[in-house]
Amino acid sequence: MQHEEKAAFVGNSAFAHKGGIHVSAIKRNRRTYEHIDPEQVGNHQRVLVSDQAGQSNVLHKAEEMGYKLSKDADIKQIVERMKELEHLGYQFEDALGSFEVLLHKTTGQHKDFFELKSARVMIDKHENGDLYSEAIVKVTVDGMLEHTASEGTGPVDALDEALRKGLEPFYPSLKHA
Repeated sequence: MQHEEKAAFVGNSAFAHKGGIHVSAIKRNRRTYEHIDPEQVGNHQRVLVSDQAGQSNVLHKAEEMGYKLSKDADIKQIVERMKELEHLGYQFEDALGSFEVLLHKTTGQHKDFFELKSARVMIDKHENGDLYSEAIVKVTVDGMLEHTASEGTGPVDALDEALRKGLEPFYPSLKHA
């Protein structure tokens, strides 16, 4: 049986630390916010990254993911950018891939694999009353333009299908993803 997310001791959130001051404290001494070792109850410590995060959160999570951030300026810039993006509706707490992209962009390690030139999604109704979605996408990869269209079972699916169709000639592994 799966534990309730917020259950004491055994829940996924029991040893989760979100606030910057919490993470700074547990890095110095775990006992400041953890009254027992999480492993004693089959749990583990989690450090979250969000708009409440500080430099300690970013540094801890980056190291956990195998990155060495050497400059304080990079860490501060990541924290500031993350807070700006979360204010705009982005979420990093449960989207570590997005956090990793943010790390790459901030440290100059990001590579654009394609450029989205334009995208349009239309939702229309068949004569029988059924709705369908169609997406039209223009992408460039290494200066080559791909212009594709696709239907899907909703606007997100249609956009995904059209984007995959445009990128598959350059990245064949997308056919199996």
